[in-house]
Amino acid sequence: MDIGKILKAKQAWDAFGKNHPKFQAFLETFNSREISEGTVIEVSVKYPDGNTMKSNLMVNRDDLDLLGMLRNK
Repeated sequence: MDIGKILKAKQAWDAFGKNHPKFQAFLETFNSREISEGTVIEVSVKYPDGNTMKSNLMVNRDDLDLLGMLRNK
């Protein structure tokens, strides 16, 4: 990967953290807790026009393997 792209992504992530500190704190807390099989993860998106999309998933063994890979980078 191009070092310039990495630096640009880092700057964008830092700006995102400054703009949305509660979300970054949420991600840090989420990452600090162990996720186990049967955990439910929910996502909700509310649009400016009032429409909302929601989805959830129950974590299974394969999901735990993926989450482990993402956490270990």
